[in-house]
Amino acid sequence: MKIVYEGRKAIVQSKGKRCLYEKCVRKEGNRVRNFINKLASQLIRTFPTTLHIFEDLKKEDMISRDRLGRRGGRGMLEHRRKTIHGRIGERALTEGVPARNTTRT
Repeated sequence: MKIVYEGRKAIVQSKGKRCLYEKCVRKEGNRVRNFINKLASQLIRTFPTTLHIFEDLKKEDMISRDRLGRRGGRGMLEHRRKTIHGRIGERALTEGVPARNTTRT
C-alpha cells in the first residue's frame, strides 16, 4: 500500500499540484486506518476469549539510522503499531510484555 501511494504522490508532486498531493496523503491515511480496523476486528473475531500479548518494542533498537537514511520514518511505524495495539485493546484483553527472551519462551 505504501509503495503504491509513494509513487502516486511523487507523480502528483512533480506536476506541482498541491491540492491533489494532499488528497492523496489523506486517501493513504484512510486506507491505513481501514486496514488497521479490519485487522483488529478479524483478530478479535478469530480469538474472542484470549489474552492478546504484544511486545514492548523500541523502534530505535530494531532499525539503524544508516538503513533509514535522512528521511527516517520511525515515528510513523511506531504510531501504526501502537494504533493496532490500541484498537485491539478497546475490545479485548491485551498485555504488553518486555521483548527480552520472548522468542525463546
